Amino acid sequence: MAADQASVLTTDLSSHLALITGCTGGIGSATAHALASLGCSIAIHFHQNDTKANSLAEELRSKYGVRAEALQADLSSYDDARKLFAATGGVIGPHYASSKSALHGLIHWLAATYAKSGVTINGVAPALIQDTTMLPGSNEELAKKIPLGRLGKPEEVAESVVWMVKTGYVNNKVIAVDGGLFIQ
Repeated sequence: MAADQASVLTTDLSSHLALITGCTGGIGSATAHALASLGCSIAIHFHQNDTKANSLAEELRSKYGVRAEALQADLSSYDDARKLFAATGGVIGPHYASSKSALHGLIHWLAATYAKSGVTINGVAPALIQDTTMLPGSNEELAKKIPLGRLGKPEEVAESVVWMVKTGYVNNKVIAVDGGLFIQ
């Protein structure tokens, strides 16, 4: 393979740190396990459930031998968000206080700002994922609305995150993990 060619999924994650917000839920926990299994250090964000967050950190350390730490922050608080990102050596700017509906704008700004440093910024937009506390109805009702006919699994969101992290040429993208929900 020529020096200027890179194979897909080549990024070595052993020197990387992933900050996973909402890590005590099904999606966050599955993503933490998926990335830790590849050697990535994990910063586990939690808002209130310190017992679950600390338990997850210990589980990741013992199972995968990675650095894992639970960090508390109320992400609706600008000061808490800045402290969380500072604690992880992360990147944060004045755009963080924007609402979730502005996530695409934040990703675009971060990707443009840090691409020259070799940092890729991407996001996932999961919808109707089982084992989460955000479901607005019964599993059966919701599954009928999804073209694939079922709710997503937290592990499927985690697999999407791993793909984005390991594919070093993908930048400034938000991947919908929604079973085709928004194509209707």
